[in-house]
Amino acid sequence: MKLIIPNLYQFTIEHPKRNCTTHQYLLLCKDPILISTGTKKQAEIILPIIKKILNNKELKYIFVSNIESDKCGGLSLFLKEYPNVTTICSSTGKRELYNYGYCGTTISKEDQDTLIGDDYFFKFINYPSEVHLKNGLLFYEEKRNIFFSIDLMGRIGCNINHLLRSSWYCEINSINLKNIPNYDELEKLQNKLKKIHPKIIAVGHGYCIHCI
Repeated sequence: MKLIIPNLYQFTIEHPKRNCTTHQYLLLCKDPILISTGTKKQAEIILPIIKKILNNKELKYIFVSNIESDKCGGLSLFLKEYPNVTTICSSTGKRELYNYGYCGTTISKEDQDTLIGDDYFFKFINYPSEVHLKNGLLFYEEKRNIFFSIDLMGRIGCNINHLLRSSWYCEINSINLKNIPNYDELEKLQNKLKKIHPKIIAVGHGYCIHCI
């Protein structure tokens, strides 16, 4: 576990054979928010740590970018511990979770929707991550200028205690057809991302990035 900036905790599982890491994040605000649960095995590791950090406080939200095991495989464990938690995902994700038997409270968000609390302001950005390039979600917290890029940005490597320095526009331009195999959708997303200006890119895998 690492405190990246005040109140933003990063939980990391290392994959040495692949020279990579998988991250989950806890934003400790008035309404605590978890970004990705990790797989069921990862959730078993981080859940006791999160309980200790929350110190009897309830987990309010879980953000799920897209339906993959490392993003939502631990949902059932968190729901058992925090039965009143609300999962936020795309409309496609909500349908998929229902089909997989998830019975917790779920709210779907669309492009440019917001979630506003006393000490956070999230904007949701659609990106074609789900099956058949259906809409997944990216998350931008405007008060702290954190962009949760999930699988869209980052570098391979297992050095979890180091933030890379890079230009935001360089990171936008590095998104390519391997990430989003449709030129029109790729260009549309890049144009949307140029309208925000994060200080930190909290990635799903590899090195996080400090924008200069």
